[in-house]
Amino acid sequence: RVRVRTLPNLDRLPTGQLALTDVQDLDIEELMGRDPVPPRPDLLGCLVQGRTVLVTGAGGSIGSELVRQIASLQPDTLVLLDNSEHALYQIDHELQQTHPAVRRVALLGSVADARRMGRVMQTWRPHTVYHAAAYKHVPLVEHNVTQGLHNNVWGTWTCAQAALDAGVANFVLV
Repeated sequence: RVRVRTLPNLDRLPTGQLALTDVQDLDIEELMGRDPVPPRPDLLGCLVQGRTVLVTGAGGSIGSELVRQIASLQPDTLVLLDNSEHALYQIDHELQQTHPAVRRVALLGSVADARRMGRVMQTWRPHTVYHAAAYKHVPLVEHNVTQGLHNNVWGTWTCAQAALDAGVANFVLV
């Protein structure tokens, strides 16, 4: 609940040219560099309602928001996969409180582990996979290039191949 504000140019501060009215609330849409694309519940619903859905990176910032939206669309089973025990526990616990009727399975694992991903896909046979498991914090990834490649590139390849082998109908790369 922190308000973020911007100043147009700090060079004007020492000269006294900066007025209180120059302080503006930050519009999050300005950071995206494009117009927002509103979600289409009809498209999401046809991939989710009454179906088994797998979300990789379910405990992350993007994955957990996806999970919340999917849970409200009444999937048959929601499979949550993350390599962080704490993050996975938190989103699973949250869903237990907010969507107790949704059947869910919380699975620990790395998307880069081909055997694990194969077993997950073959066991749960998801109709749709939302692949949100990726390292997204650019400065961290720039300092950990090999791990970024391993998780983001190899992990995506591995997850997509396991989905293909299991006959998953829809694979959505987030």
